Amino acid sequence: MVNRRELLTLAGSLYAAPALAASVRPTSGDGVSGSLGQYIELYLRTMEAPGLTLGLAGADGPIHTQAFGFVDVAARVRVTTAHLFEIGSISKSFVAVIMLQLREEGRLGFDQYITRYLPWLPIETDYGPIQIEHLLTHSSGLAESIPLFSGQTGIRYRQSFAPGTRFHYCNFGYAVLGLLIEKLDGRPLQLALRKRILEPLGMTDTAPTIASPVRARIAQSYVPLQDDRPYRRGAPLAVASNVTFEDGSGCIASTPLDMARYMSMFINRGAGPTRRILQEASFKSLASAHMPPGAFGPNAGYGYGLAVEQLDGHTILWHTGGMVSFASAIHIDLDAGFGAFASINAMQGYRPNAVARHALGLLRARKEDKPRPEAPSADQNALSDPTDYEGTYVNEAGERIEVAGGNGVLLLSIGSKRMTLRLQEDEQFMADEQDYELFPWVFGRAPARATAGATEGEKRPVIELSWGPRWYGRTGHEPSAAGQPGQVPQGLVGLYYSENPWIGSLRVVERRGSLWLNGATPLEPLGDYLFRFADEPASPETAEFLEFVDGEAQLLRVVEGELRRVPDLSWRPVAD
Repeated sequence: MVNRRELLTLAGSLYAAPALAASVRPTSGDGVSGSLGQYIELYLRTMEAPGLTLGLAGADGPIHTQAFGFVDVAARVRVTTAHLFEIGSISKSFVAVIMLQLREEGRLGFDQYITRYLPWLPIETDYGPIQIEHLLTHSSGLAESIPLFSGQTGIRYRQSFAPGTRFHYCNFGYAVLGLLIEKLDGRPLQLALRKRILEPLGMTDTAPTIASPVRARIAQSYVPLQDDRPYRRGAPLAVASNVTFEDGSGCIASTPLDMARYMSMFINRGAGPTRRILQEASFKSLASAHMPPGAFGPNAGYGYGLAVEQLDGHTILWHTGGMVSFASAIHIDLDAGFGAFASINAMQGYRPNAVARHALGLLRARKEDKPRPEAPSADQNALSDPTDYEGTYVNEAGERIEVAGGNGVLLLSIGSKRMTLRLQEDEQFMADEQDYELFPWVFGRAPARATAGATEGEKRPVIELSWGPRWYGRTGHEPSAAGQPGQVPQGLVGLYYSENPWIGSLRVVERRGSLWLNGATPLEPLGDYLFRFADEPASPETAEFLEFVDGEAQLLRVVEGELRRVPDLSWRPVAD
């Protein structure tokens, strides 16, 4: 037997005996110690995040909640577990749950075409009609973040591949599903969320829409101070402005306690504390991968509103959420019977997956009476194997770059400059050198072999390195093909800006006869001034240059909206 003080200590360390773990009462976590808490404190310092909220769940309900760091960094006001954090795309799983409920009620079938219910949608289905299933699984062939109502008369959105054949993440699809719920349920999406999910699960503190009435409860949050360049660790942050968000792709703000209640429903395979939220067959459908592994990461398929991954014989449901100024992660181990939710009140280009995964590992290890798993690196962007990138890179003018491995980073030398490169995302690194902060350093690999000897999943060698308009080939390797001189239309290079915080800035550069967005995304010509984002096969994302004055485009239209040309005052020649 243990007393209440000892019980709270066990909750904080996440190492309570299995019989106790599910009975630990949710606490605010004030002063709680333990291996996970210590890891999170180190994680926040390493990643330079302002604050984090944490919720843990078991089959019997919430296990533990805790808040870390600051909601107001300048005034040193700490985050509490009462603060609402915007959960972003984790909201998609709520929409998927309601869609399954509607199917249970016989109101629709997932094989039915969306235009049957919403015939006014501004879409052109050149590659085939779009079923509800395609929207749920991000396989409609439409672009990622199309505004439902763009304000531009006559705009129609087109597919770029046959529905159901590829995975391409699509916020637009879940915004449309939210409207479908309103049509079939006969009430606003926010009320449907409240009545169908939030109230039955006791999630009384959750806001089903991000708008003015709940703004005082939402945690103060942060964005990069400079929005015309990628964020690099150590760069200054600024307090984020207000955002209103109401569509089904990311409309929910919640507390860690309520998110723990939500995860418990998944652990119980659709059963809530008083009644089922989903029938067993519906839950099985939600938790099955309808898109194959690789859709949502190297080993993760996609179900309905959640990624589905098999790890050590366990089924893991997970998703991330990115808002203008929040980053979240939810991970649920269905077989171990635990869930973890973490959210940060800043957008710095990453999600707190490492925290959620480590929490699950600790809970599972104790339940199985196994040694505690080693804590992952607190540097979520630490590079595990630098050897792929090490070597000498040379450009056409003979300028040389040396790249060597460091402790989880790369070390780059160019002329008299020495800088550290920290992994930002796949093959993209940010430098700690101010003169090189406008663009990421991007490593390019050899194209996939189209020969009989090619192996699926074969690791291709790194053959080149680029930064903005600059390109360097790796010595000892055949360079990739360059574009033909003069094939890029003039007057397109420059900085384009939008007041819409979801778009921000895009800097267009020319490199080796091709155009690149932010130095990292290649643009493939489709017409005179229309281009396709060529960073993935059959991508539906496009960019169009418009309104020319004295030979220079004044507008850049992407699927999210329009950006206007502005003076690029940050640009300057890089000096040795």
